[in-house]
Amino acid sequence: DRLARRGIGHTLIIAVVANLFIVPAYLAVLWAPAVSLALGITFLAAVAGSIFSSCAAATVQTVTPLGARGLGVAIFSVSVGLLGQGLSPFAVGVLSDVFAATHGRESLRVALSVCMVLPGIAGLLFIRVRALTIRDFPKR
Repeated sequence: DRLARRGIGHTLIIAVVANLFIVPAYLAVLWAPAVSLALGITFLAAVAGSIFSSCAAATVQTVTPLGARGLGVAIFSVSVGLLGQGLSPFAVGVLSDVFAATHGRESLRVALSVCMVLPGIAGLLFIRVRALTIRDFPKR
């Protein structure tokens, strides 16, 4: 709420930090030498991964005209669902098959590691969206 009082774009700081945090966190999980360490880091990464969505949805609702807020959040939610839960497993599977020839049993781990570039890109895009939101909606 403190960030929102400064302007809705400031709430996106949480989305930026969360997305940039989960990249090294999940890479640490994938390459952790012990299961107990991987489980602990997974908990932290999952918390960070779940936090950003509510900040982004709140921003969508705030910048969308009053009569279209439901539609705006619906489009946001469907997009996240299609990309994150629909396309990502397929992409990881394809990459795992591609890496199987060179990495053998480690191909799935390598494919998951390669896909961790996507939250990093999302974090960078949130930086841009934050700047645009602060510019266009300074105190909303």
